[in-house]
Amino acid sequence: MYGLDFGQPQRVETRGGTAYVREAAPTEQFWSAWRQNQDAVKAAGFSLRKYHDEWSVSYWSDSEDCPLPKPLP
Repeated sequence: MYGLDFGQPQRVETRGGTAYVREAAPTEQFWSAWRQNQDAVKAAGFSLRKYHDEWSVSYWSDSEDCPLPKPLP
């Protein structure tokens, strides 16, 4: 989705319990979707962060296999 090249799921312990996350560098396709409808992209499970001047897209899931969602309309 969005041309993102996600790594393998990583298990993360959060305040809400166990979650699984995949990370990828943002693509132009992702940035376009983010600018057009940030709320829908977030609602699909994606988040964006900047760490040491590098942007990263995270996809969060409750499922261990962390399947990516179907493309948004």
